[in-house]
Amino acid sequence: MVGLAIDQIAQSGLSSLSVIYYSAQLFRDPDITHPYYQGSAIEKINSQQKNIVLTRFSFTAIIKKHNIQKSKRSDMHYTIDNRHRYSEKFIQWVIKNLEQPGWIEESTAHYKKIIKK
Repeated sequence: MVGLAIDQIAQSGLSSLSVIYYSAQLFRDPDITHPYYQGSAIEKINSQQKNIVLTRFSFTAIIKKHNIQKSKRSDMHYTIDNRHRYSEKFIQWVIKNLEQPGWIEESTAHYKKIIKK
């Protein structure tokens, strides 16, 4: 999708500088860089691995334990209009870490301590 959009920009007859500018803007578009909200992120993670069924609770536990939302804009998380969005990099990071024994349990234990306070 991104490649197609860049090709369309390049074929538009714009100057090279304009093509570079609009291509850079395309990569800043959170609809492209961070397309997942919580629900769709959970669905994607669960569809790409079968070892652990991620729930909203365990997803939130990961976010809290690893301080994912500390910045409004990062390569894994983006906040716009008070809605949190997540990137493909975040999805793959979670999937990779779910393979580690005890990783999700540590996150949920940490989150349970936070919500008891």
